[in-house]
Amino acid sequence: MALTIIHLSDLHLSDEGENSLAPREALLCGAIRSVVDAQDDCAVIFTGDITNRGKAEEYVSAINFVSMLKREIQDHTHKDPPFLFVPGNHDHDFSNPAYDKQMRKLLVENSTPIKPPTPRIHGILLETQEPYREFIKNISSVATVAAVTDLLGCHAVKFGELTKFFLLNTTRFTEEHETAGTSWFPLDALSDLLKENGNNTSDKNILNVCLLHHPYNWYCPDNAKNLRKLLESHCDILFTGHEHVADAFIHSRKNTEQNLYVEGGILQDRDNADNSTFNVIKIDSINQSFSCTTFSWDGTLYDQSTEPYEHKYLRLRQALQNELELKNEWENSLQEIGMDFRHKRCKQLKLSDIYVFPDLQKLDVRKACSPKGIIRDSNVVGFIQEKKRLFIAGAEKMGKTSMAKQLFKSLREAGIAPILLDKNFNIARGGVKVTDKIKLAIENVVEHIYSKGSVTRFWQTKISERAVIIDDYQEIRIGDGGRDKLVRWLDDNFGIVVLISLPGIRMTEFLQRRESEAILWTFEHTDI
Repeated sequence: MALTIIHLSDLHLSDEGENSLAPREALLCGAIRSVVDAQDDCAVIFTGDITNRGKAEEYVSAINFVSMLKREIQDHTHKDPPFLFVPGNHDHDFSNPAYDKQMRKLLVENSTPIKPPTPRIHGILLETQEPYREFIKNISSVATVAAVTDLLGCHAVKFGELTKFFLLNTTRFTEEHETAGTSWFPLDALSDLLKENGNNTSDKNILNVCLLHHPYNWYCPDNAKNLRKLLESHCDILFTGHEHVADAFIHSRKNTEQNLYVEGGILQDRDNADNSTFNVIKIDSINQSFSCTTFSWDGTLYDQSTEPYEHKYLRLRQALQNELELKNEWENSLQEIGMDFRHKRCKQLKLSDIYVFPDLQKLDVRKACSPKGIIRDSNVVGFIQEKKRLFIAGAEKMGKTSMAKQLFKSLREAGIAPILLDKNFNIARGGVKVTDKIKLAIENVVEHIYSKGSVTRFWQTKISERAVIIDDYQEIRIGDGGRDKLVRWLDDNFGIVVLISLPGIRMTEFLQRRESEAILWTFEHTDI
């Protein structure tokens, strides 16, 4: 038995003129019946733009359409399919006489992630979706419905496995004419919802699905980046609409996590009646596989316009669900630039917005540090993951600390659990063994970076999945031979060790010890 999801998007139903979808409803249902086995579980999802102008009269057509679809699927499967909705920008009624275009523009422009709208302003921004909310109320008496009527929500459905649908209303800042790259979504509220309803990672029978109208490119860059990271860390499948081009693809990280993205086409194109598509996704949780097929109107019926996109899927979030959660203050410090840079499309630039890794000059330390090749900026992280042990030297004011911060972020995004030490790293004095003192000091760093209770989880992470970065390595002061003892201990307990320093310390370490004695001889050496 499989779960079949019928994905409809951008219906643009109207009360003005003929809806080209109306005479095709029976053919649409025929296409759906052809792919929904009678014993399958089934869900029907709508990723926005149910109507063309968000008017109450248009939602009458929507109620009739959903009622018809529910009857047809119920007759075929003898089950009551849930219908799930998120609104789109066309589900705002800007024709209402009470709508003030200039006032809305002012409220949108003055709302930022740093200064979010007050509850009163939030209510004003969603007033134009009142017909949509009334539609959800009315359709709930006809079918089993889950919908987001504010900003976000979660709805659990028990199929063969428990499926959780996270529903996002991405249209709060919608205006009559939208511009890509300017909107934003409240990440704190979303994070709270995901954590509150996130599955227990020991329970592999939970599927998390997210519905949102706008793809990432409609949000400002920094918000889009963090929204994507947040959703991908919790959701197996993400459905979007808005752009009217049907597609499906896998996004994966190092073969440890995968996310399936399904982009909705347009079910009813007001400008081109022959342009009509929808998606069908079949999920087999037993065999850990899925297929995605797009159906398109060919002039006489809905037929498969693509070969089924089939894929065996890894259980998503295997690393990210178990990841150590960063403390907010630490995460914020990683993004500090140290200078007052500004950009007209992003009110608060972060380090990740502008940072590019420098090229690294590889050195042969056995031949007086003679050059032996260049590591280009785009290959730096991959080079570090491959070599595992790296010494990076650079003069003052060459951005070494920024590099350490961005490397921490990049390794974390690759599923590694990193820590970052600097000149403030302190090993207690006393009679305890040096190795015990080093471990205790490392645990203090873990507690400083990650949330409460993270130390145990950190040590339970595989050695190969731990990384340590030391910024200002030359400033580490732990007694005679202490740096070498520290690096040897890190070498035994971390999969990746990166030391970032001024150039002079390299020769100091080499001159003090023979090659057989100094751990740094085993590192790959580079200069910025």
